[in-house]
Amino acid sequence: MKNILTKFLWLLGKGILARFKPEIIAITGPAGKTSTKEMVYAVLKIAEKRLGKIGKSHGNLNTKFGIPLAILQIKTKEPGAIKWLFLSLWALLKFFLFQLKIIAYPKILVLEVGADQKGDLAEIVKELAPKIGALTNVGPAHLEFFKNTDELMKEKMSVMQSLPADGLAILPSQGLKREWIDDIKATKRFFDVQDLAGVARQVADYYRLNGKEVSAGLKMATKISQRLNVISSARGYKIIDDTYNANPVSVPAALIFLQKAEKEIRAKRKIVVLADMLELGSGSKKWHQKIGKMVKKQVDLFVSYGDLARYYQAPYYFDSKEKLTQFLLGTLMPGDIILVKGSRGMKMEEVVEKLIDNPKPKIII
Repeated sequence: MKNILTKFLWLLGKGILARFKPEIIAITGPAGKTSTKEMVYAVLKIAEKRLGKIGKSHGNLNTKFGIPLAILQIKTKEPGAIKWLFLSLWALLKFFLFQLKIIAYPKILVLEVGADQKGDLAEIVKELAPKIGALTNVGPAHLEFFKNTDELMKEKMSVMQSLPADGLAILPSQGLKREWIDDIKATKRFFDVQDLAGVARQVADYYRLNGKEVSAGLKMATKISQRLNVISSARGYKIIDDTYNANPVSVPAALIFLQKAEKEIRAKRKIVVLADMLELGSGSKKWHQKIGKMVKKQVDLFVSYGDLARYYQAPYYFDSKEKLTQFLLGTLMPGDIILVKGSRGMKMEEVVEKLIDNPKPKIII
């Protein structure tokens, strides 16, 4: 049933793209797609009067099942089976509202694109025909569907290789192999992955936005729930809620953010609570060990939770959230800053909720 409805949604989506021909910015990568998309969208939105209407995908609609909903500008998360029929009817209505120009369709569409399995991205970009492509970073994630990191990155690079000669490929300055970029026809520009707004700055330059517009746009960027949100606790410590997901790419990025946040708020101790990194395939043990060594060198206290988290070899390990939470509540002190992170399936936001200890937490960064 879901496959039939997906084909129907793509039929509507392709009809919209054929009619309005928006310039599409496709953002891909093993981590950071949603946050990057929000920054790019916010920056372009500042110049909307000059550029025309700006649209984006909502939530994490980044697979071949979710992207047609993104094209139709439907605001939802990746739908469950029960919602598919309702969403298909709503999509049909949106299709006609756009076609009749009752609702204006975007001139520029910022989409994040992902893959559930090998070949997905090539199939998606064939339909989207993006003008700009951005790769957020290089590294392993979702390796249960790929033999190794190289195979995963070749899949991601299919987005860049689909770009036209007058397009723009935005790439990380480190980690790419020559063979991955030789076939890119578009202009290539590189950014430092430590600059979280690096992609947004390159897109802004392409559309000739000035520095003031870029700064204003970045200030307006939507802060994504469970992604590097710094929350002030009633107990006097700060929590970095980065519980949406975790992999060997996003954990080092979160550690960089932790270092910056520590200096900004002058924290007394840096603490990391890290749960399993799922979907890493046969190399899972190796990646957990590697990340564990990295974390131990950079923090004052390292705590882990989960079956695979044993391989981090953290000084403190727990096999239940209840025991983990009790330990943290008895250990954390005013002035501490604590990063909480784990794969989506680990639901580490449950730990954050107990650590906050106030009904209306204040997000301070």
